[in-house]
Amino acid sequence: MAEKKKRVVGVISGKKLKQTLKSKKGLALIAVAAVACLLFFSASGSGSAKSDASPAEVFDSEAYVSALEERLEKVISSISGAGKTEVMLTLGAGEEYYYQSDVKESAEDSGAAYSTEFNTVVVKGSDGGEKPVLKSTLSPVVTGAVVVCQGAGSGEVREQIYNALKALLGIPANRICVLKMS
Repeated sequence: MAEKKKRVVGVISGKKLKQTLKSKKGLALIAVAAVACLLFFSASGSGSAKSDASPAEVFDSEAYVSALEERLEKVISSISGAGKTEVMLTLGAGEEYYYQSDVKESAEDSGAAYSTEFNTVVVKGSDGGEKPVLKSTLSPVVTGAVVVCQGAGSGEVREQIYNALKALLGIPANRICVLKMS
């Protein structure tokens, strides 16, 4: 039964495999295969219809943005001359989850056949259900920021706000807008 899970990717000699992997075409092929595997395993899930919430169901992007905006308002309003401050942020994509997986590669002795097998690592819960092992979580990326504050009429204050946001959020100045509060 273990042989049924193996997928034969291609039949090539050892020399030709090395040459193919070193070429741009080979690297592109590997990248496409890796993305396809990630999509396949993220779509397949654990297969159980339990009521336990997965990490993707627990994450609340509105609460995340709101908390981040509040923290930025405190930091920016503490800049000398900024005064009362309001911040609005936009996010790119939602939170991303990466699950632990085992990769088994095998080749025949002659090097003619090559196969790769991907398996998501799962653990059994106390209820008997299986859950995938979470490897890492990537928070949503901030793509833009608007700051409205009383002191934005001063060029020096605006520059300090731009620098603070670039450092804190890692976004370029063209994605930041600083405006004077009326």
